[in-house]
Order: sequence, then C-alpha cells, then structure tokens
Amino acid sequence: MLERDVEAHLVKRCKEIDALCDKFTSPSRRNVPDRLLTYFRMVIFVELKATNKKPNAAQQRDHQRRIDAGACVVWTDSLEGVDVIISCLRSRKPIPYLAAVDAGGAPYKVKV
Repeated sequence: MLERDVEAHLVKRCKEIDALCDKFTSPSRRNVPDRLLTYFRMVIFVELKATNKKPNAAQQRDHQRRIDAGACVVWTDSLEGVDVIISCLRSRKPIPYLAAVDAGGAPYKVKV
C-alpha cells in the first residue's frame, strides 16, 4: 500500500471523529512528521509510510528530538495502524507502540 493511501485513510478517519489532521511542514527543517493530530487536548505527530517502509535515519533523529522534548510521535505503515491511532484518540488512551525495534521499524511504531 502506498503512503498516500495510508495518509488518505488517516484524514478520512480523523474527519469521522472531528479531529484536526493538519499537514505538517516546516520551511526550515526537513524530515518532520507528516501530520499533526489534535483532539480533546491531545496533540500527536504522525509519520506515515508505505507498507513495509520505515522512517529514514534523519526522520528518526527528528522524531526522537520531539519525543525528548515531551511530544507524542508515532508512525505507521498500515491502515490498521491508523485505526489504532483513531481508537486511542476516541478513548483518550495512550497509543500503544512497540517497545523494541523489530523488522517492521523503530521503537515508536504503532502496534496493531
């Protein structure tokens, strides 16, 4: 599945629950997360990838910088991962993520 398909699914699901799903860009920084979700006082940076792809090293460094500053940053490469993010937003629960690096990616990948 292509990244744009995963991203379109995220945008659609966010509209269903009236969450803000802003495209996130930074003119002065590369490798920032793709989307910024806001829902009931929760703000989450989301990186989206094509199936079986993972963030590159520069993206992982940027994401870690944000995590170290106290932000919630996750990434997913699947529609199921998007559904987990939306489910957690709706229930106002923390997003489950993988505790260790596996074949699918970095430690903060959404667990499905």
